Amino acid sequence: MAHLRKQIRDQLAVELTGLPLTGSNVFTNRHRPVAASKVPFILVYTTDEASEPSGGMGQQYNLMRTVAVVVEIIASAASALDDTLDGIAESVEAAIGYSRLGGLVKQVALSGTEYEYDAEASKDHGTLRLTYQALYFTRANDASAAQ
Repeated sequence: MAHLRKQIRDQLAVELTGLPLTGSNVFTNRHRPVAASKVPFILVYTTDEASEPSGGMGQQYNLMRTVAVVVEIIASAASALDDTLDGIAESVEAAIGYSRLGGLVKQVALSGTEYEYDAEASKDHGTLRLTYQALYFTRANDASAAQ
């Protein structure tokens, strides 16, 4: 079975697939597709994770983990790029809402938003990153199963 972080990314991609402006253009890695037909698209990836023992310090204990999950939206627009990015972000935030990602996590909360703009591209290109903090628990010796 896969590490719970991978399962979280995969489940998040399932929940974000089918949004009005991005459709099935949701990818669970940092690699950006090169085909222009894929814009706009969403990348889902994890970054930093903190963990600490939870539930005692015996032979069998759990880890409480908080991982940063990034939902990166990439779009191009001849005009109103910010509006396009915000429209997609609104759909993402509604889709994630109070989700527990199929029971994999205890909580997912938006912790920050960043914009990037590239006017050098052939068409105005922008990126909006929504960073979520996902709280989950695993056994210390089994990172593949949620507790």
